[in-house]
Amino acid sequence: MEDLSGFKITVVGLGLIGGSMAKALKKLNPDKLWAFDKDASVLNNAKANNTIDDGFKDNDEVLAASDIVLIALYPKDTAEFIISKMNCFKQNAIITDACGLKQYIFEQVEKNIRKDINFIGGHPMAGKEVSGFKNADENMFVNSSYFLISSNNCTAESLSLLETIVYLIGCKNVIKVSADEHDQIIAYTSHLPHIIAVSLINCCNMDFQLNKISGGSFRDATRVANINSKLWGKLLIENRRNSLTMLDKFIDNLNTMKEYISNQDLVSLNSELDKAASKRKEF
Repeated sequence: MEDLSGFKITVVGLGLIGGSMAKALKKLNPDKLWAFDKDASVLNNAKANNTIDDGFKDNDEVLAASDIVLIALYPKDTAEFIISKMNCFKQNAIITDACGLKQYIFEQVEKNIRKDINFIGGHPMAGKEVSGFKNADENMFVNSSYFLISSNNCTAESLSLLETIVYLIGCKNVIKVSADEHDQIIAYTSHLPHIIAVSLINCCNMDFQLNKISGGSFRDATRVANINSKLWGKLLIENRRNSLTMLDKFIDNLNTMKEYISNQDLVSLNSELDKAASKRKEF
């Protein structure tokens, strides 16, 4: 399959990820590409620049005609949307999301899902430190990885189709895991780095302008501290069990490093530094 001709697709939520997904999908020439968003100006903008064929704040008839529905909302909003629209979805439609958490959504959706609906969790490992449709990018997913989490309600054919679409928008890796495994991985590879970046910015109140005295390493380490607090506060609290486990492990390692430095244990300290350097060269 080289394009999406023959498919009608709806993207729910035209923020950074949903907007980027819509732009990437539009290049694949679906029969129809619709979008839902609460902001009429965003929908008008998306239609005017030919990202979508039409946009709505809500439209059950559009959902009933959609072969694929991709939901790019916050976790709680995603679960509520799927459950509230359960009777509207087309028979055998693929319903997928782009949330950074999976366990909560799966717990809510799987106990309410229709048997003739294919629900597949999705999470693109791509993004920016800015938000909104105005920052959406059709190349957002090029060379990125994409998590796919199959539910008890999806066929092998629907999973294969969604995997093909993920590659068509430019992703280089598809990672198939359970919802729980996904949230554990994300706690380490995404949530913990964001916590560290925020703490690094906030931990010291030197009487200097950071933009004048910081070097490349500080800028790199704090890049994601330019954070969407509304989104990230919810993600960290919702995934607190996994996030706190990883945070404890990080604190333990910091205390080990602190002990080596305090004791002037150069051998152990160098060993720890070399171990990190070796692991970092793997990617």
